[in-house]
Amino acid sequence: MLARAGRQIANNTLAHNFGLLPSGESTSVTFTIRNDSAFELRISELSLSGPDTENFSIDSSGLPSRIAPFARASFTLNFVSPDEIVVH
Repeated sequence: MLARAGRQIANNTLAHNFGLLPSGESTSVTFTIRNDSAFELRISELSLSGPDTENFSIDSSGLPSRIAPFARASFTLNFVSPDEIVVH
């Protein structure tokens, strides 16, 4: 989920399962933000929250701060499997 001015914008899924990875292995997934409105979409920040955020990183190097009307832009979420599995 992404937040904008106190509102949440869904990306068509509520979760992404990275599957089972051996300890220390990494994988990534690319998410696309689609602006379906007639107005420019401004992105001020992408952030991580919740448990285990230390295992995730965001690569937003190709993500512009503004997405034109009816345009798309992408960012990558990286995951590194922890050395130990902790059940919450």
